[in-house]
Amino acid sequence: INTVIYSTVLKGFAVMKCVEKVFQVYREMQASGIPWNTITYNTMLDACAKSYTMSRASKLLEDMAETCVEPDIITYSTIIKGYCVEGDVDRAFHVLAEMKKDGKFQPDEIMYN
Repeated sequence: INTVIYSTVLKGFAVMKCVEKVFQVYREMQASGIPWNTITYNTMLDACAKSYTMSRASKLLEDMAETCVEPDIITYSTIIKGYCVEGDVDRAFHVLAEMKKDGKFQPDEIMYN
């Protein structure tokens, strides 16, 4: 079993809004030494956004940094979407400002929609 297979399972649980299952699989990956990638983290962040559990996003971002997995434009877009869905527009704008300040990515039309 590899990262791709685990990420596919994560996506299935994310679509079903089973965030606890998502984190159970994440812990299983960790225990098995399966490496994570940007897709893995983006899928988990999407599960948080869809399940109104953005309180877990900060820890995932910390984990990304610790495992040297770089966020991409989808990572930022998903986080912003999640905070907006939860009604925390101020936090969403803060993430947008941080992304722009970092300079690696610029907001696109998908992010503004």
